[in-house]
Amino acid sequence: MPSKKAATKTKSHSSDAIDENFQNCLLRINNGTDVYGMLVVQLETGRVPKACELIAQNIPSSISSEKNKSKQGFYKNSRFIRLTKEGIQTGEVSPSPKSVPVSELESEIGRIPHGLGTVSLCRTSNVFDGSQFFVCLTSDAAELDHLNRKHVVFGRVIEGIDVLASLHDDMRPYVGEMGVVRAECPYVMAELVFASM
Repeated sequence: MPSKKAATKTKSHSSDAIDENFQNCLLRINNGTDVYGMLVVQLETGRVPKACELIAQNIPSSISSEKNKSKQGFYKNSRFIRLTKEGIQTGEVSPSPKSVPVSELESEIGRIPHGLGTVSLCRTSNVFDGSQFFVCLTSDAAELDHLNRKHVVFGRVIEGIDVLASLHDDMRPYVGEMGVVRAECPYVMAELVFASM
């Protein structure tokens, strides 16, 4: 049985006051049915509200999720899709939510710079995916500059960056061409939920 990877804090808060510009989420990663580790992801709701709303629609217990419960997928046992030196991609839900044209989120692109542990929306050339995202795993300036010009950071890992580093290493045997994670990979994003206060 694999041991649970404990999350370590990468940033702390000195106040117990609720900050309306942020919302924390818990992201649980499993290896099969065993808990592999936990991340705390801080959503930047005050700086990139449109991107955060896009992600929040797939998180159980959010207001928008309750409205769309019968037709909206949630982040539950979502497989990891790609693993590259720049990041790890996940967030596939079923049914798939509607994609959003880049023009609708253009004002939020680059508003928050990428860095190790930032969480960003996935996109194609003309649309943002309605649920998929990636966690940045690089601190290389050239790679970060490229990401800043194309993607919207909507959050950051504030606890558990060490879990991501271990996951990156443990997933390597399951990665094929162009970083695509093979179906037999036992690691999944078991759930993403809002943290209770």
